[in-house]
Amino acid sequence: ENSFTCDLLQSNRDRHLFKKYIPLIKRVAEAGWQPVTEATCDNANIYLERFGPDPSGAVYFTLLNDTAQPQSGEVTINTAALQLEGRLTAQELISGRTLTLAGARFRVALQPQEVWAVRVEQ
Repeated sequence: ENSFTCDLLQSNRDRHLFKKYIPLIKRVAEAGWQPVTEATCDNANIYLERFGPDPSGAVYFTLLNDTAQPQSGEVTINTAALQLEGRLTAQELISGRTLTLAGARFRVALQPQEVWAVRVEQ
């Protein structure tokens, strides 16, 4: 087989991954990366970045466990700085699961090398 055929077969094999992740990556990226996260994680082994708010007011946080061990912690959002008022909802976008918020805090538990993308909105 030539390399074009191999590339085509591989892209067809991975098409379901592209269909799932590319729209998610695009949505988060279009919200705009922000240098100030306005959130903290009490576990320094979990890296945290913020994107947004997007036009609807949603804020996105990406979390990365870049270690070889599972990591857990609590994320606290500075709601005043982000102008998020009232009851918040949070969803982890890769798994689709709803996260439980205690005020402006939510728990995370990431496996080694795992990434979460969390959408927070009012």
